[in-house]
Amino acid sequence: MRKLIKLSVMLILLSSLSAQNTNIELKWEKYFTADENKVIGIWAHGERASNIRLLKDLKYKWGFNYIVSIPTDNPPWLQNVMEAGFDSNHVMMQIQPTGELTYDKIVNYLRVWGYYIDEPADRGYSESFMAAARNAVQAYSPNSKFVISGYKRNDLFKHYANNYSDLVYFSSYKHWWKIFGIWTSCCPVDTDQRPDWSNMQSLFSGKFNATWIGAHQDMSEYPNLLGHAKNLGLNGVWFYQVEEPDHDFGNTLQFCEAAAANGFMTTEFQQVRNKDSDGQLVSRQFVGPMYSVPPNSFNHNELIFEDTIINNNRIDDYYAENLIRAGGDFSFTLPAGNTASFNSSGAIELKPGFHADYGSEFRAYIEQPE
Repeated sequence: MRKLIKLSVMLILLSSLSAQNTNIELKWEKYFTADENKVIGIWAHGERASNIRLLKDLKYKWGFNYIVSIPTDNPPWLQNVMEAGFDSNHVMMQIQPTGELTYDKIVNYLRVWGYYIDEPADRGYSESFMAAARNAVQAYSPNSKFVISGYKRNDLFKHYANNYSDLVYFSSYKHWWKIFGIWTSCCPVDTDQRPDWSNMQSLFSGKFNATWIGAHQDMSEYPNLLGHAKNLGLNGVWFYQVEEPDHDFGNTLQFCEAAAANGFMTTEFQQVRNKDSDGQLVSRQFVGPMYSVPPNSFNHNELIFEDTIINNNRIDDYYAENLIRAGGDFSFTLPAGNTASFNSSGAIELKPGFHADYGSEFRAYIEQPE
C-alpha cells in the first residue's frame, strides 16, 4: 500500500510588507495548450533558447509541444530543454555540415523525434552530405524523422525532398516566383505564403504535413496563414520565434491566438491574485480550476495555502519553476483543489505557472502522517 505523505505549506515574504501602499489585484491568466494530435513547434532564439524558466513558459503557458534544439554543451541547450519539460519524443535536433552540429555527433545525445537540416538545397549542401546525414540518423535512431526545408522548388530541392527526407517544410516568409528560370521574391515582394504552401502540398503530398511561420515576417498574417494550414489539413506548424525581445511575448500571443482560432490549440483561464507593495509584485497565488471561458461570477475566497495529500511514487504532469524534493526547503506554490505527487525521481512537479515571484519565498516541509 502506498504511503501518504502530508505536505504543509507556508508563505514567507522576504520583502518588507511595512510599506504603506499595498494592493491586491484579481485577474485572469490565459494559457494555451496544443491539440494532442498536432505538432505545434517552436524554434526559440535569444535567452528563450536556453533559459529554463523561459523554456517552461513556452511549454506550459504558451502551449508549444515540440521544440528545435541545438546539440551543444555550452550552453547545454538540449539538457535545458529536457529539464524544462520537453521529452525527447518532442524535440527536433538541427544538423549542419560543419561546427558543433555535425551528423556524426548526434550519437553523443539522446535520440529525438526528428533531425532537421535547414534549407539544404538553397544553401548548396552537397548530396554526399545529405546521404551521410540521412544514413547516420537511420543507423542511430531509425524511428526518428529526417526533416528538411526549402523555398525554391527547383530540381535539387525536389531531389533532396523526394530521396532523403521523411518530412519537408516551406521555410520562407514571403512568396517566391520562378521568372525566366530564376527563383526570386522581388517585383514586388509578396509576403503571402499561402500559394507556396498549396504548391508544396501538390509537390510532396503527405511529406508536407507542417510548415514554418516566422515571427519576424508573418505577424500581420497569422490568422490567414493558420487558416490556410487548417484548410490544407496540415498536421501542425512551426513558429520561427526570432527578433522578439526575450521578455515580450506579444508576438507569441498573437501566433497562439491565431492557432487556437483555427483548432491547433485550445485556451484556458485561471484566476490569479497578485499582491504588490509600492508597485512591486511581492506574491502571486493561482486560485481555483482552469476554465475554457472565464465565468461571470467566481468565488475569490478559496485559499491555496492548505494541507494537501500527496500520493507517493505517482507520475503526473505537473509543473513548477523549481522541483520540490522531500526533506528540505523548496521554492514553489501549490494550486488549490488539486493534488501534487512525487515522480519516480522523488520530486513533486506542479501545474503551469506556479512559481515563487520576486520578493517572496515559498517553503514547505514534508512529514509522515501518524
